[in-house]
Amino acid sequence: MFISKRVWPDLLRINDVICIFFIFSGFTMGWFSLIPVTVERSISVYMLSYLEENYPQTINKDQFEKTFYRQYIHDFGAFDKRFKEQLDTASIEYLPEDNSYRITEKGRKIVTLFRLFAEVFGTDKKLIYPNEYTDAYCKEKRCAEAER
Repeated sequence: MFISKRVWPDLLRINDVICIFFIFSGFTMGWFSLIPVTVERSISVYMLSYLEENYPQTINKDQFEKTFYRQYIHDFGAFDKRFKEQLDTASIEYLPEDNSYRITEKGRKIVTLFRLFAEVFGTDKKLIYPNEYTDAYCKEKRCAEAER
């Protein structure tokens, strides 16, 4: 109240200040979490950055795919990093008796939320229903025979 009466007597009420604070906080939190996550995790960012660093050299799709798997997935440890994140956030758990992993109740809730978002936003569902889409997808695309 002191601020609204002394500093902005006719311009802003305390409700306005609170509203501005929450809008600014939401924007800031969204901006600073969305942009770094996109830059760090985006395959598109990697692809474009790789091509830019090697410009004007060209690369064919097969070479690019091999480079991606070798560098992004293997050398940069993309899978290992994401796997560790799931353990650290307790979305999956380690079972020492048979040296395996399984999803936790927390992880199941996260998957449910992702599936809800996929429905609401109409996104491609093969990443959230991998078993359901594997056979149909592999008929259209080349899938590694060892993985099938």
